Amino acid sequence: MSNEFSIDVDFVLDTKLMKLDGKTSQRKIRLFGCACVRRNWPMLTQMYRRSVELAEQFADGKVSHSDLLQAWSKAERVAISKYKQKCARAAASWCVRPQINAGGTARSIAGFSAQVAADWESERTIQLKYFQDIFFDSTSKYESELQFPCKDETVKRIAIAAYDSQQSPRGELDGHVFGALADALEEAGCTIDEVLNHCRGNEPHVRGCWLLDCILKFK
Repeated sequence: MSNEFSIDVDFVLDTKLMKLDGKTSQRKIRLFGCACVRRNWPMLTQMYRRSVELAEQFADGKVSHSDLLQAWSKAERVAISKYKQKCARAAASWCVRPQINAGGTARSIAGFSAQVAADWESERTIQLKYFQDIFFDSTSKYESELQFPCKDETVKRIAIAAYDSQQSPRGELDGHVFGALADALEEAGCTIDEVLNHCRGNEPHVRGCWLLDCILKFK
């Protein structure tokens, strides 16, 4: 992964995003978008923040289309004038739409979100880390090997705690809980270095994380 961050981050991220079409779910696209948008929290109105929170809940089936649309409609009525506020709203508006496609939507959200940041390249690097956390290329390679450890009740309990450990307003998950998850996976028989390192490393985790989705059977 380190080599990817040493070359043109825009090229790498855009290429990966455009390859998502037909290869992932609307849920994962939406959660990636919400993770990017949460980094713009100060630039969003209170109503639009609520819309993004509902978009996350909608992704996990906890609120309805009508709830999401009602919140979005109210948020759109609030007037804004500053350029960065408009960029932040544009990114958020893609997250709250009931129907989204893959590559184009993700690319639009990431692009608008990065325009709000103080440093474009640093923000795109963080977006790429979020991408890696959600859209890990080799998830299917480990699914069969993780079947037994993922049935362990302690593993499932800690995975749920990790998913619910979202820290507001940034939206990243608590890395300490992932350390506990690595210990539980090891005790349950997991010996896959890439899986354990994913938990114990310093990279950020967000909702939609490929490992949590694998354990909790989310798509």
